[in-house]
Amino acid sequence: TYPMLSKLRMMAKGRRMYTSCVKIWGDDVSGNRSKQYNEHTNVYFAHANLPHCKLSQEYFVNFCSTSPHANAGDQFDAIMRD
Repeated sequence: TYPMLSKLRMMAKGRRMYTSCVKIWGDDVSGNRSKQYNEHTNVYFAHANLPHCKLSQEYFVNFCSTSPHANAGDQFDAIMRD
């Protein structure tokens, strides 16, 4: 008999499954539309499996979310839930 299948194998249903490392980081920025300082936090991600020469290019950095109210930790929690 075969050992108990893992949850990931059951989710894959016979298809190939790959592991991809993702770097997620937050940056606090200001959106200066007027003379008022509008602080907000942006969250970005990039695939860590890419070579460094590709990761340093802006093209491979993906925007994920922004919020004037939630800090980076709160946004990370929401990303992990989704």
